[in-house]
Amino acid sequence: MNDLVYLPLSELQHVIKNKELSPVELLESVISHITKKDPDVNAYITYTFESAIEKANEAERDIMKGLYKGPLHGVPIGLKDIIHFKGTYTTSGSQLFANRLSKEDADVVNRLNDSGAIIIGKENMHSLAYGSTGDVSHFGPIKNPFNFEKIAGGSSSGSAAGVSSYFSYGSIGSDTGGSIRIPAALCGVVGMKPTFGLISRVGVESLVPTLDTLGPITRTVEDNALLLDAIARSDSIDFASFTGKEHSLKVIGVPKRFFFDIIEPEIKSHFEKLVRNLVAAGYKIKQIEIPHMEAFNKANSIIFAAEVYESLKKEMDSQSDFIEEEIRLRILEGQRIKASEYTSMCKVKKQAIETFTTILKQVDVIMTPTVPAFPSDLNQRQIEIDEETYHIRSVYSRLVKASNLTGFPAMAVPSGKSREGYAHSVQLIGLPFQEKKLYNLASVIEQLS
Repeated sequence: MNDLVYLPLSELQHVIKNKELSPVELLESVISHITKKDPDVNAYITYTFESAIEKANEAERDIMKGLYKGPLHGVPIGLKDIIHFKGTYTTSGSQLFANRLSKEDADVVNRLNDSGAIIIGKENMHSLAYGSTGDVSHFGPIKNPFNFEKIAGGSSSGSAAGVSSYFSYGSIGSDTGGSIRIPAALCGVVGMKPTFGLISRVGVESLVPTLDTLGPITRTVEDNALLLDAIARSDSIDFASFTGKEHSLKVIGVPKRFFFDIIEPEIKSHFEKLVRNLVAAGYKIKQIEIPHMEAFNKANSIIFAAEVYESLKKEMDSQSDFIEEEIRLRILEGQRIKASEYTSMCKVKKQAIETFTTILKQVDVIMTPTVPAFPSDLNQRQIEIDEETYHIRSVYSRLVKASNLTGFPAMAVPSGKSREGYAHSVQLIGLPFQEKKLYNLASVIEQLS
């Protein structure tokens, strides 16, 4: 077993910078690991090993000359397969686009290239980025690294499963209704949905233009901040400069209702234990009310459905047979939404922004569970919680999609293991462009876990 693949990015950067480890040697270790393990997980659609080897050799030459570019120089990174990477197929996990060849690099790829990162592949995903399970893809279901019979979550399924499986040191996923945070939670990794617009989406396939957000998925909190530093539009914010060892935060807001109405008992009890541990560590917990959450979730769903239909209308008219039935039926839901209803939901979106802004002026960060349930079986569509049965889609997105509606930053942070070995995860929500506050608290939770 090669220990190199298990090094966090935060440590890896130093050994590469100090010329103690060659990027070529590192890449060879990662490729060997992926080749052995990915057939079980199915995290990747396309491997870009050939171009990665060229980049690794280039990185080695530059570093030996003293031209070190920063923490990502020579480090293997993955891309969700909605992000265009010149010379590769960008499939969106669908038969519709299985032969769509990328002619240009997305802006986020240019940022990664400038940082010296090495892109090792395009990751599998829930087809058309329209699902929270990750078991619907033209290229086969993505498996949960903790149990190959369970879902990885979606839609950035391969991104989270790949990072969790040590196939890369980070990945760029996308989040429209929880698509970074859900799989990050189920696969036990850190997933950040940053402030809407913080990362350029030029060169990225769009599903819901008013909600889509790119973000980093990594194994540790510090790694996540380093990756966000590299891909964010603004060079003026140093996300990795958060001080997790000091209490720069004073008050954590914990909702009284909604977030605990439908939840597996073990997840609730674990969350309550974490709250007690944070109090013992010196944090103040304030019980808060977040009104209208059902209305906010409904608004997200309607805006989502309407814009998805608009994005895929041409394909629905001409190639609907290439779209999986489950997803095709969901797309058709958007066809029935009237303009007046969409406009009404945009007003609710404004109300959600005002509501969360008011609350986050009273507390530093809002903390909730990320998902209400552990990973379900592949292809399972009904889930039982406290003797009540729910559709799986409504359960996994229930606690996360309000932050897509507001555009506020929200992240999933691993907070321990369940009795059966699955990950626990908490969600942190903050005001726009205050990702550093989230990283600060996340690093403390990481130390307590």
